[in-house]
Formats: sequence, structure tokens, C-alpha cells
Amino acid sequence: AAIFAALIFAPMIGMAQATIKIGYLPALTGPNATDSINEMKLVKLAEKQVNAAGGVQGKKIEVMYVDNKSTPQGMQEAFQETVKKGAAFIVTNSKSPQIMSLPIVATEAGLAVIIGGTNPKLTSDKDNMFLRMRPNDDIMAGGLVQFIKDDMPHRNVGIIHDSASN
Repeated sequence: AAIFAALIFAPMIGMAQATIKIGYLPALTGPNATDSINEMKLVKLAEKQVNAAGGVQGKKIEVMYVDNKSTPQGMQEAFQETVKKGAAFIVTNSKSPQIMSLPIVATEAGLAVIIGGTNPKLTSDKDNMFLRMRPNDDIMAGGLVQFIKDDMPHRNVGIIHDSASN
């Protein structure tokens, strides 16, 4: 989903470049690496298919894969590396704690960051450069409560909260 969302913005952002460079910041090492492995295969497939079909408005895309190491510091380093390599914009589907390290550097670089993190704080600042590609936790929790209230025949509900993402 991340790469497809990125392709929507590619014509607007990367028009001055001969090749549209997309910084993709998956967690290839660390505790979140398992989540990124299959996603990266899909991104590579999408890159191949888009380029085989003639690219975006005739321009090939080049996805730069840089490991965010499942850490906020690793995310900042990966971001800076793709900026130095000429990324037109950045895509990451990583966890909110890693993405929370990017608002200042993204704003300074003037680059849009298409994110998958769900923490509501990620897009609460009207001046940040984040574009969310899925609902935040507040919206998802509201939908879950509505489903339990209206559609669940059983009323015994258990809640598990992962505070590692706060």
C-alpha cells in the first residue's frame, strides 16, 4: 500500500528529475524486521511492474531501500541517507515510535513522508510533512467500539494494549 500511495504523488513531486527517486525506509534489522520482509518484496514487485509499464508519466522510478534498524535513531539516519541520494519523497510503513523521530528533519528537508504509523500525534501538527496512508489509532478504536456495541452477540471483551508503540 505504501508504494502505491507514493505513486499517486510521484508526478507532482518528482517531475524535475529524470528518474523519480523514492526513499523507502523499512525495518530490515531489529525487532520489527519480520514486518518489513514481505512488504519489501511487494515494493520491489511494484517498482518492477511500474517501470515495465513505462514508469510514471514516462519516468522510471527508483526505490532506495534503507534500513531504519527498528529504532528512532536508525530512522533518522535512513531518512538523511535517502535525502543525500536525492529522494523526491519518503515512504515508511514502520512503527510510530520510529516515525515520531522524523517531523523536524522532514520539515527541514522539505520532503513529504508517506507513513503507516497509527499514533494520532503523527499528523496532529498541521505544519508537519506527514501523509498518513491508514487510519490512526483513535479512528480504529472508535470503529472497534462501535462494532462491539452494535454487532457483537457476546459482551465479554478483553483488551490487550501494547504500550511499546506509545
